Amino acid sequence: MTDPYGESKEAKMDDIVSIIVTGEILIHDRIVENALRADGSYDFNFVFDQLREEIAGADIRMANTEVIIGGKELGISGYPRFNLPYELADAIVNAGFNVTLQASNHSLDRDGAGRQQFLRKTRGLRTGSSVLCSRPNSKEIKPPKG
Repeated sequence: MTDPYGESKEAKMDDIVSIIVTGEILIHDRIVENALRADGSYDFNFVFDQLREEIAGADIRMANTEVIIGGKELGISGYPRFNLPYELADAIVNAGFNVTLQASNHSLDRDGAGRQQFLRKTRGLRTGSSVLCSRPNSKEIKPPKG
């Protein structure tokens, strides 16, 4: 194996990182209705039931969360301006994901308030978002020479 600097080295199992990435997690009204419980809470765990084992097998487990998770405060809604309850974030964590991507054509649904709510309220996830990627003072990441 040759590293990015052109030096040859033997690959070790510790050098290997496995990654799993979902397509869009795009929750429409019908799924929200199925997730609603009698007490007014939501449970989205069923969405990931058949994927948990496969997700758990990767080191980096990314969920492309296409929808805004801004909670009931912003009004739960589907297409065209998505906003989901925080319980969806719980289900994403429970499924085993450890990174969520938030940069999408729905990032500004709810005029950006949903994205900010999501970033404040989520626990157990690293988040990638258009707000994080567009910081004016961020440093450019350059690939190694070679």
